[in-house]
Amino acid sequence: MSHQEELINCYDSQASHFHHTRWFHKRPELEYIKPVLESTISDISTKPVMYDLGCWSGRIAWWLDEQWYEVDYFGADFSQGMIDVANKTYPSHNFYHQDMLSFVQDSNQQSVDCVLSLAAFHHLPTKQERLLMLHNLYRILQYGWVVILINRSYSDWFFKKYQSACLQAIGKSALSLGYAKRNDILVPRKDPKYHENKNIYHRYYHIFTLNELKKLIQLTNFSIQEISYIDQQGNSTLERKNSRNSICILRK
Repeated sequence: MSHQEELINCYDSQASHFHHTRWFHKRPELEYIKPVLESTISDISTKPVMYDLGCWSGRIAWWLDEQWYEVDYFGADFSQGMIDVANKTYPSHNFYHQDMLSFVQDSNQQSVDCVLSLAAFHHLPTKQERLLMLHNLYRILQYGWVVILINRSYSDWFFKKYQSACLQAIGKSALSLGYAKRNDILVPRKDPKYHENKNIYHRYYHIFTLNELKKLIQLTNFSIQEISYIDQQGNSTLERKNSRNSICILRK
């Protein structure tokens, strides 16, 4: 089974649970990027087009509605279960059951004003796919507008919570003489019916360092407006150990 198939099975099986336990969470990253979104939206005379890649059950749509932002919102996710919940919960928005790479590849040139990918870009399993995604994001973005990537960071919290998975990745990298990457981590997640079937999903994460992200973006035409870690309080920091996620704001 591929990494993507494992992720789809995991999120399909837990779509309702994820929605009810996470949609109301006040993610500090959203408050941090709020000024960027507001400046993007205010600088355009027509209603801006926004992509939410890896949209889950539509929590960004809910956040946009809460902020009273007037945007043409399009969410895409490879989990049919998540999209079913999103369509039922937010029927006034546009949701598509499609993996984010093919969704972007199918989009027209310079057709989007803002792209947000919250905890999704790190699921792409190869450097080639990540580069292909970035090149296509550049193609579809209007000149002067932004792409915002938020990914999990290799914090002390992450290592402690998923210590076994992290150590397995380190060991696999050592045995393969570095061919396998130590920051390619399979994060375990129990099936909702675990007590019946003992099934555990292993979700693929590529945990970026800031330096790796910089090197990757330098292979594209994007300019980096900001790249840093975000701590638990939503503040920018260069300290990886105490971070929550990384954030990368790219401008065309």
